[in-house]
Amino acid sequence: MIQASAMPVIRLISASTIQAPSQADSAQKIHLTPWDLVALPIKMNQKGLLFHHKPSSSQIQHLRHSLSTTLAFFPLLAGRLMATEGKNNTTYCHILCNNKGSLFVHAIAENTRVDDILQPKYVPSIVNSFFPLNGVRNCEGTSHSLLAVQVTELVDGVFIGFTINHVVADGESLWNRDKEHLLDFDPEPERTFRRRLQQARLYKAAESTMDANNADNANVANPNVNEQQGRVLGSFSAPTADLYGKSIVVPPIAANNFELKPQLVTLV
Repeated sequence: MIQASAMPVIRLISASTIQAPSQADSAQKIHLTPWDLVALPIKMNQKGLLFHHKPSSSQIQHLRHSLSTTLAFFPLLAGRLMATEGKNNTTYCHILCNNKGSLFVHAIAENTRVDDILQPKYVPSIVNSFFPLNGVRNCEGTSHSLLAVQVTELVDGVFIGFTINHVVADGESLWNRDKEHLLDFDPEPERTFRRRLQQARLYKAAESTMDANNADNANVANPNVNEQQGRVLGSFSAPTADLYGKSIVVPPIAANNFELKPQLVTLV
């Protein structure tokens, strides 16, 4: 007797809107390029990450807080698409950074394991339910968030899927990024972000100090550097004899006696 396997079930835990901590760029407008306008009729871009790690409730809260911090650095992800009608039946589109927020969904796939996604030859249909805003087109960014994240807990892992509008992120750049080496699941992404930010600041400070030392060494080797830097632009067009060597070379004369013509004698 063949026992039927349990049908995969997705159970929604919560759905919330994550906003940036502040609204400093609430009035900022980002106009779209012609390539962005071409992508408006198509569906939003979807990418996902699969991990052999089951997150805890505290880690889910960390992800919410990290997303809020990220939106502070990229305010357009928390904005909305705006459409304004112009003359002659024309429509102008732009992104308004009004901090409306991004969608964050927490769900559980009770009967799905990591092997159920990796072993089949084709992508299982249940994977479609791991992404938020399925079927939403880019032009619908006026009423939907431009970025939506869904964390789906599996029996022995987690799937993090995100749906992003083409007007805020190019699909080709995301595809190329997927080809690079991906890091392991980080249970504390905010702490990692702050540590890397501090390392970048220290590296930048060390680089500035090195540039200053190189400039000082160049000034010692060439004392006229500061004088050259203080010159006005018009002075560079005037010829000077200090910076140029002799360009006329007198050829050697291999003769000891010279014959003067009668015309030269009469001039003397």
